[in-house]
Parts: sequence; C-alpha cells; structure tokens
Amino acid sequence: MPLVSINSKGAGEEEVQEPETNTQQSDNTATSYTYDTSAFKAIKASEIKNASKSETIVVLIARQGCSYCSYYAPVITKVAKDFGITVRYIDLATIIDFSQRLITDEEAYDTLSNLQGSGEWKDFAKNNITGTPLTLIIKNNKVVGGIGGYTEADGVETAFKAAGLKK
Repeated sequence: MPLVSINSKGAGEEEVQEPETNTQQSDNTATSYTYDTSAFKAIKASEIKNASKSETIVVLIARQGCSYCSYYAPVITKVAKDFGITVRYIDLATIIDFSQRLITDEEAYDTLSNLQGSGEWKDFAKNNITGTPLTLIIKNNKVVGGIGGYTEADGVETAFKAAGLKK
C-alpha cells in the first residue's frame, strides 16, 4: 500500500508529514473532536458518478477526530438545510489509515483524487484530497465547485451559489 502525503503543502509536493494531533489538552483531559453525521447521507466514491448524473451533489470528505471537521460539520449542515440539499459524506479514515500514513482503499482514493473539473476546478480534488474537511460540488461527475478546509457559513453559501445551487 502506498504512503500518502498528509496535509500536503501544494500540488505536486510529495513530502510526507505527520498527521496533526487531533486532541487538545484542557485541564489534563484530552478532548476528542467528533461530530454528528446524521444529517449527511453516506456515499461511496464509486457511487459519485451515478449520483451526480441527474443533479448537482455536495460531497463532504472529512474524518472523525479532525478538529476543523468538528467545527465545520454543523456549519455545512445548516447551510445545506437552508439550500434544501442533502450533503453526501465520506469518512476519509475509511480510505486512508492516518496512523500508518497508508492508503487502505486505493480504488476509492483514485476515484476521488481523479475527479476532474474545468478551469480552476480542474485538479481541485487531486490537490486537496488529503486535507480535511474537503467539500466537493459535483455535477455530471465533474467538480464544479468546492471548499478546501474550514470556512464559515458565508463561505459555504458563496461556494454553493457559485456552483449554481439555489436556496
């Protein structure tokens, strides 16, 4: 299984970095960064092509234990509800073993990292696949928008509108 670059600095760089620590010490008590996924619909990477044929879909790629994911999940949940959208969800930890820095599901990893778009979205998935949270907006199996990392509600709304989604 190939090593994966965690939180790569930019396109084409293959430097392997240690994953960020996802717990925080407070009064000698570790806090785990978990979040509620009940508002999301689980999707497999292999299902994206069919799901995006008839509609524009929003796919959140995140992982339990990621602090930014735990802050972002309620933000995207609220904005998606305002837009009448069900966010699809992929837990990146089912594809990458972060403790070993190994890709454990090469087919899913390849499917996600090879999603193409046009213009500024051409290589967006490929360049951002190891960072979480990652939001991909996909239509006809093409990336038409996205967000790499955490953003507030206004940033999510802007990305949705720029991709042609309406409230």
